[in-house]
Amino acid sequence: MKAKEYRALAREKLQGHWGVAVLTGFVASLLGGITVSSPTFSSSFDDEDVSKLFEKFGVDGSAPGTDDIDQLMQQLQNVPTFVWVILAAVTSILAIWGIATFILGGPVRAGYCNYNINLMNGEGKFEDLFSRFNIFIKAFLAKLLVGIITAIGFILLIVPGILATYGLQMTFYILAEHPEMDPFDAIKASWNMMKGYKWKLFCLQLSFIGWSFLCIFTLGIGALFLTPYVEAATAAFYKSISEPKVELIEEYTPVQPAE
Repeated sequence: MKAKEYRALAREKLQGHWGVAVLTGFVASLLGGITVSSPTFSSSFDDEDVSKLFEKFGVDGSAPGTDDIDQLMQQLQNVPTFVWVILAAVTSILAIWGIATFILGGPVRAGYCNYNINLMNGEGKFEDLFSRFNIFIKAFLAKLLVGIITAIGFILLIVPGILATYGLQMTFYILAEHPEMDPFDAIKASWNMMKGYKWKLFCLQLSFIGWSFLCIFTLGIGALFLTPYVEAATAAFYKSISEPKVELIEEYTPVQPAE
């Protein structure tokens, strides 16, 4: 199957189920159940921005002196108390949310994969998102191990990191469909399953780049619909490489014995 065929199958399965799919994807995103398959490392914060920041506080590009620090402290003291309260509250909320997604991300990811697998069978329900909390420890360890392996890959070089990212993409789909498996075995199974398919999955995900740009123009609102679309297509991809290749069997022509 080609990328357009996976997308077409995803649209077919999502038809009549968009409401549940959007809600499930949104909650999964909030709870850390959405993984980023192709991380980018870029920044728009350049030297000119740094200079402007220093100039704003009356400091040149050199190391700040005692007078500069005193001036900065005076400016900070002029900030209203309610601003500090709001900043402290926001920081606390973000910290709690970060810890929650770290702890819940694994089982939620496995549950979200289970939802999308069931969606391919026409049975996807919102409750599926929490259906793999019965393997909480396994899913948590799987996410931790996948994160460590991927991070090591990117520390070594960018290419090994990308290979690790795509090689382990099916880990949670495997855990979702086979909850009895050990997380180490699921990771190994994903790596073996993705041999020869990493580029194909990369092309599938790259085919959504146009939709990603539309999400930017809609201030991120479009992501509510793009997330379930991408995940459904990825689930279709998983089903196609994990099940017997019916299309290959149909195209097979036995060799006629020599007379």
